[in-house]
Amino acid sequence: MPFLYDRRPGPRPRASSASERRRRDLMRRIIVAVCCGCAVWMALQCVMATVATRYVAVAAKDIARGDVIVTGDVSMREVPDSAALRDAVDDVGAAAGMIAQSSIASGTPVFHAMLARRPTVGPERTSMTIALSSSPDELVVGDTVRLVTASDGDGEYRVLAEHATVLDVPERAEDDGLLSGAAGDRSMAVTFALPPKDALAVLQVQEHAPVLAVAVGAAGDGGMGDEWGRRP
Repeated sequence: MPFLYDRRPGPRPRASSASERRRRDLMRRIIVAVCCGCAVWMALQCVMATVATRYVAVAAKDIARGDVIVTGDVSMREVPDSAALRDAVDDVGAAAGMIAQSSIASGTPVFHAMLARRPTVGPERTSMTIALSSSPDELVVGDTVRLVTASDGDGEYRVLAEHATVLDVPERAEDDGLLSGAAGDRSMAVTFALPPKDALAVLQVQEHAPVLAVAVGAAGDGGMGDEWGRRP
């Protein structure tokens, strides 16, 4: 039947025309969808271009008060600029090695006021580990405290060191009992930086009398000068 192979010009069969229309409609829909997506993306880019942004350091995980911050504890995030973020840390390196002066929840912007430099033993000072009779749980590295002991029978206390800076604190005890204040109890031992004269005064009494730490200021306070300032 030769007519089945006839390739002469003329109208195509109805089925072929319907299939072609469906393909054209599908391509038209795809092109329209792509154009709409591009238009929305370009509109969003125009809007974002009018909004000022800045990068701030945010806590990548919960940071406890007194923790020494390492690089992995904070990450950078781009956020809309605001006057409230003027004091925010804008560099991960600026936060690394600093001490958290308050608890920082994960995702919270990190501000310079939340941080303090890790203290060192300065000139004319020495470091000394002292077994306290008071609880060290609230002490944070960088805090400045007054060290006192009992006076001779008059019910008053005697100041051993007016400004002792906390260099290291013990890990918090996990047991539920009362912590011992004995000199050999390392769970109560705190390392301080203090003048040699004050260190000698502590040595003379700590074996036979209680030594208490009285808070007088956090890092950067208590008359320690700019050496212990909060800002890097």
